Amino acid sequence: MPPLVLRLLNRLRRGPDRAQAVAQAAQLERKEACDVGVVLDRQDADLHRRDFSARTTLHRSMEFERDLKGATPKLGRSRQPGPQLRMVIRSPKDFWAGLLFIGLGILAIWVGSNYQLGSAARMGPGYFPRILGIMLIVLGALITLRGIRLDGEAIPKWHWRPTIVVLGSVVVYGIIIGWLGMAISTVLLIVASSAASHEFRWKESLIAGFLLSAMAVGVFVVGLGVQLPIWPTFLSR
Repeated sequence: MPPLVLRLLNRLRRGPDRAQAVAQAAQLERKEACDVGVVLDRQDADLHRRDFSARTTLHRSMEFERDLKGATPKLGRSRQPGPQLRMVIRSPKDFWAGLLFIGLGILAIWVGSNYQLGSAARMGPGYFPRILGIMLIVLGALITLRGIRLDGEAIPKWHWRPTIVVLGSVVVYGIIIGWLGMAISTVLLIVASSAASHEFRWKESLIAGFLLSAMAVGVFVVGLGVQLPIWPTFLSR
């Protein structure tokens, strides 16, 4: 109890003005209670203001982090509101393989456009490249959509040795086919290309080479009449 109130109570006990002293004591107690209430209200208001300021700062920092994670607008241009479309590639291996097929198909159609198309009954030199290009584009589109919609493998590490061996075999095949003939050149191509794999075996490669060589001779030379030698040219002299 405040000292002033205590003095008034002591005065109340000693003097005749008890009613006046009681009234003054009650008034002082009410004033003290009001002062304490005002102080508590101010403290509550300060706490509320600090809490509101802290929550506002946290909200702004979270919005700033979301803006940083999103697409950063170019300098000099305002960010346009609205939904943002983002394509998710679930299978990079299928996605890029499909784009490669589409590119090869477009290239085949472009090469075939320089030759006469002909008809299905009487095909011209540009018929097969165009049909092949269309099939590659359709196949590439399906594989690309598969890479977007379905989960798959990531792109593996690039290996230079198989690439160089396979491409080199094809180049050598184009050089020696006119001299060694299609039969022997095809066998050498299959064996050399198979050597690029870590599972290479001589026996399986030779069997596959002979079978594919016989098939190539039967389809291209005998069936389609392509003017290529079957056997080495020095044997026919």
